[in-house]
Amino acid sequence: MCQLHVDVQGTKGSQIAVDDNALWIKGSTVGGLFSLRQTVFPTNSKVRVEFTSVDTLADDLETPADETGPQKISWPASASLAGFRFNRLISAGDATVRSTWLDSSHQEEAAYDRVAQFYRDHGSNSAAAEVEVKKYNFLWSKTRSRTKKLGGWFIGCTVEYGYRPFKALYSIAMAGMMGSVFFGYFCYFDPKSKLIVPFDSGASAHYPPFSPIVFSFEVLLPFIKLGQQDAWLVAPAGTQGWRAYLLRWYYRIHVVLGYILAALFLVALSPDGPARLNALWTW
Repeated sequence: MCQLHVDVQGTKGSQIAVDDNALWIKGSTVGGLFSLRQTVFPTNSKVRVEFTSVDTLADDLETPADETGPQKISWPASASLAGFRFNRLISAGDATVRSTWLDSSHQEEAAYDRVAQFYRDHGSNSAAAEVEVKKYNFLWSKTRSRTKKLGGWFIGCTVEYGYRPFKALYSIAMAGMMGSVFFGYFCYFDPKSKLIVPFDSGASAHYPPFSPIVFSFEVLLPFIKLGQQDAWLVAPAGTQGWRAYLLRWYYRIHVVLGYILAALFLVALSPDGPARLNALWTW
């Protein structure tokens, strides 16, 4: 059975139909409460709430659908919610489920902001951050500019648009390990190329040995000094060939990537970090 408590202020051309197996509302304005709490829809039910604006939405998203029986959830998977908009929520429920609902119902950007603010007002900043990340994923999917799309992708992958700053540490770790493999190859597996050599050509037995992993992280992290860069030279002047060219360019990219990742990490840690970072690609 379908239990609904809806305060509807219809607009011109609005269409409303409710029975035990279907809910159809189109082109309406609900000036009060639109409630689907504790609603049970049969498996074959049809729910269409289209081009409708409601002031206050009360629904249930915590209970998953049961494939063997009726769906004890406000919005069946087959629900059509094109053009459905709301101003306030009574309860947001689980952040992951609510974010998925926002995506599947094709909500506008403001809906993500309202849900995120609801979580913040109720002291759940982590849930608000999850919704914000979903919002920027939504905006990224709508972006047409290749430059903005690339910028949004990079910021999303490294710090999740500023809401997960410590995720940058994974990117730094991966870049450092890749660099250690790359530099280690030229030092140990291709020693005859002499593309990684000591700064001091007359180095004694006490000269610090080359460590690919320490060298890689020292190059990557601009504010750390571990002694490897002062002791070893990459692709010295006079070396020729594609290997030297490749190593020089990889070294430069490694340095630049380190500055970028460090900057993203530090900016994301600031109170207004997400706003500052996302302004780089959403303008």
